[in-house]
Amino acid sequence: MGRKTRGYSTGPLSLLTMAHQEPKPATAEWVDHSGCGVVAMADRWLLDEFGQVWWADPNGWDPRPDDDIPVPVSEVKFWDNDALVTVSNELLYRTASGWRNLGPWPGGPSPAEKTTWSELKSEFK
Repeated sequence: MGRKTRGYSTGPLSLLTMAHQEPKPATAEWVDHSGCGVVAMADRWLLDEFGQVWWADPNGWDPRPDDDIPVPVSEVKFWDNDALVTVSNELLYRTASGWRNLGPWPGGPSPAEKTTWSELKSEFK
């Protein structure tokens, strides 16, 4: 059991609960590839397993074919109604004239100049 501090439990279950209460850094939703039907939701926009986009209207499901994604759902890592990130980290953004590929994510580690440990050590002798 977790120790109580000022009325709050510090046990493993409470730590998991606290972790789930952290704010999300972005509004795009992770795409669930394990199921069928609706695989992602952003606000009241829904993405189904076939790449079709739907609007959750109080009167029922409203299909939005102009918003359907241009890549297979299996290639989508994050999705929002106006943008998506593929598993290869390419950003696609929906504009008034259709989807636009903004290319791969430009960040990440810089390639190393030295490829072996002995080459690296020789620079510091």
